[in-house]
Amino acid sequence: MASDSAPLAMFPLESALLPGEELPLRIFEPRYTALVRDCMRSEDRCFGVVLISRGREVGGGDERCDVGALAAIAECVDLGAGRYALRCPIGERFRVSEWLTDDPYPRAIVRAWPDEPGDPVTGGQLRDIEDRVMALFERV
Repeated sequence: MASDSAPLAMFPLESALLPGEELPLRIFEPRYTALVRDCMRSEDRCFGVVLISRGREVGGGDERCDVGALAAIAECVDLGAGRYALRCPIGERFRVSEWLTDDPYPRAIVRAWPDEPGDPVTGGQLRDIEDRVMALFERV
Protein backbone atom coordinates (compact mmCIF):
# COMPACT_ATOMS: atom_id res chain seq x y z
CA MET A 1 0.00 0.00 0.00
CA ALA A 2 1.60 3.20 -1.16
CA SER A 3 0.04 5.63 1.30
CA ASP A 4 -1.01 5.68 4.92
CA SER A 5 -4.68 6.14 4.10
CA ALA A 6 -6.18 5.52 0.67
CA PRO A 7 -9.49 4.53 -0.93
CA LEU A 8 -9.57 0.90 -2.02
CA ALA A 9 -12.04 -1.30 -3.91
CA MET A 10 -13.33 -3.93 -1.49
CA PHE A 11 -14.57 -7.51 -1.84
CA PRO A 12 -16.35 -8.65 1.35
CA LEU A 13 -16.30 -12.44 1.79
CA GLU A 14 -17.74 -15.01 4.18
CA SER A 15 -14.24 -16.28 4.97
CA ALA A 16 -11.16 -14.63 6.46
CA LEU A 17 -7.92 -14.59 4.50
CA LEU A 18 -4.37 -14.17 5.74
CA PRO A 19 -1.24 -12.84 4.04
CA GLY A 20 0.46 -15.59 2.07
CA GLU A 21 -2.76 -17.38 1.12
CA GLU A 22 -4.18 -17.46 -2.39
CA LEU A 23 -7.72 -16.47 -3.29
CA PRO A 24 -9.35 -18.04 -6.36
CA LEU A 25 -12.48 -16.13 -7.41
CA ARG A 26 -15.21 -16.59 -10.00
CA ILE A 27 -16.68 -13.18 -10.77
CA PHE A 28 -20.18 -12.92 -12.23
CA GLU A 29 -22.04 -10.15 -10.36
CA PRO A 30 -22.09 -6.86 -12.34
CA ARG A 31 -20.69 -4.83 -9.41
CA TYR A 32 -17.68 -7.12 -9.07
CA THR A 33 -17.22 -7.27 -12.84
CA ALA A 34 -16.83 -3.47 -12.62
CA LEU A 35 -14.36 -3.90 -9.74
CA VAL A 36 -12.24 -6.33 -11.79
CA ARG A 37 -12.24 -4.05 -14.84
CA ASP A 38 -11.21 -1.06 -12.72
CA CYS A 39 -8.48 -3.05 -10.95
CA MET A 40 -7.11 -4.38 -14.24
CA ARG A 41 -6.75 -0.78 -15.46
CA SER A 42 -4.89 0.24 -12.30
CA GLU A 43 -1.14 0.02 -11.87
CA ASP A 44 -1.15 -2.36 -8.88
CA ARG A 45 -4.27 -4.43 -9.81
CA CYS A 46 -5.19 -4.65 -6.10
CA PHE A 47 -8.39 -4.70 -4.07
CA GLY A 48 -9.15 -5.39 -0.42
CA VAL A 49 -10.82 -8.43 1.10
CA VAL A 50 -12.61 -8.33 4.46
CA LEU A 51 -14.65 -10.83 6.43
CA ILE A 52 -18.42 -10.40 6.56
CA SER A 53 -19.20 -10.58 10.27
CA ARG A 54 -22.97 -10.76 9.83
CA GLY A 55 -25.21 -11.21 6.80
CA ARG A 56 -24.47 -12.65 3.36
CA GLU A 57 -22.25 -11.88 0.39
CA VAL A 58 -25.28 -11.69 -1.89
CA GLY A 59 -28.14 -9.27 -1.37
CA GLY A 60 -26.47 -6.55 0.70
CA GLY A 61 -27.23 -5.64 4.29
CA ASP A 62 -24.00 -7.26 5.45
CA GLU A 63 -21.84 -6.13 8.37
CA ARG A 64 -18.13 -6.08 7.57
CA CYS A 65 -15.05 -6.41 9.74
CA ASP A 66 -12.63 -3.48 9.92
CA VAL A 67 -9.51 -5.59 9.30
CA GLY A 68 -8.65 -7.06 5.92
CA ALA A 69 -5.85 -7.88 3.53
CA LEU A 70 -4.75 -6.74 0.11
CA ALA A 71 -5.45 -9.05 -2.85
CA ALA A 72 -3.47 -8.60 -6.06
CA ILE A 73 -4.84 -9.94 -9.34
CA ALA A 74 -2.04 -12.22 -10.54
CA GLU A 75 -4.14 -14.01 -13.16
CA CYS A 76 -7.36 -12.93 -14.83
CA VAL A 77 -9.19 -15.07 -17.37
CA ASP A 78 -12.07 -13.41 -19.23
CA LEU A 79 -14.78 -16.09 -19.44
CA GLY A 80 -17.08 -13.89 -21.51
CA ALA A 81 -20.51 -12.47 -20.67
CA GLY A 82 -19.04 -10.35 -17.84
CA ARG A 83 -17.53 -13.32 -16.02
CA TYR A 84 -13.93 -13.68 -14.85
CA ALA A 85 -11.76 -16.29 -13.17
CA LEU A 86 -9.15 -14.73 -10.89
CA ARG A 87 -6.13 -15.94 -8.96
CA CYS A 88 -5.13 -13.47 -6.27
CA PRO A 89 -2.29 -13.83 -3.77
CA ILE A 90 -3.10 -12.20 -0.43
CA GLY A 91 -0.63 -9.59 0.76
CA GLU A 92 -0.36 -7.11 3.59
CA ARG A 93 -3.01 -6.42 6.21
CA PHE A 94 -4.93 -3.18 6.57
CA ARG A 95 -7.52 -1.53 8.79
CA VAL A 96 -10.64 0.10 7.42
CA SER A 97 -10.90 3.74 8.53
CA GLU A 98 -14.17 4.48 6.75
CA TRP A 99 -16.60 2.65 4.48
CA LEU A 100 -17.61 4.61 1.37
CA THR A 101 -20.76 4.12 -0.69
CA ASP A 102 -21.18 0.78 -2.48
CA ASP A 103 -21.51 2.44 -5.88
CA PRO A 104 -20.82 0.59 -8.09
CA TYR A 105 -19.03 -1.77 -5.66
CA PRO A 106 -17.88 -1.62 -2.02
CA ARG A 107 -15.04 0.81 -1.32
CA ALA A 108 -13.30 1.94 1.84
CA ILE A 109 -10.58 4.23 3.11
CA VAL A 110 -7.90 1.93 4.50
CA ARG A 111 -4.54 2.29 6.21
CA ALA A 112 -1.72 -0.22 6.25
CA TRP A 113 -1.43 -2.43 9.34
CA PRO A 114 2.08 -3.90 9.17
CA ASP A 115 3.23 -6.89 11.19
CA GLU A 116 4.86 -6.10 14.50
CA PRO A 117 8.57 -6.89 14.64
CA GLY A 118 9.54 -9.90 16.67
CA ASP A 119 11.47 -13.12 16.74
CA PRO A 120 10.22 -15.90 14.45
CA VAL A 121 8.25 -18.70 16.07
CA THR A 122 10.23 -21.92 16.44
CA GLY A 123 9.04 -25.43 15.65
CA GLY A 124 9.20 -26.27 19.36
CA GLN A 125 6.91 -23.36 20.21
CA LEU A 126 4.41 -24.48 17.56
CA ARG A 127 4.41 -28.04 18.92
CA ASP A 128 3.87 -26.70 22.44
CA ILE A 129 0.87 -24.65 21.31
CA GLU A 130 -0.50 -27.62 19.37
CA ASP A 131 -0.18 -29.83 22.47
CA ARG A 132 -2.01 -27.25 24.58
CA VAL A 133 -4.84 -26.89 22.06
CA MET A 134 -5.23 -30.67 21.77
CA ALA A 135 -5.35 -30.94 25.58
CA LEU A 136 -8.14 -28.35 25.63
CA PHE A 137 -10.11 -30.29 22.99
CA GLU A 138 -9.78 -33.48 25.03
CA ARG A 139 -11.24 -31.70 28.06
CA VAL A 140 -14.25 -30.39 26.13
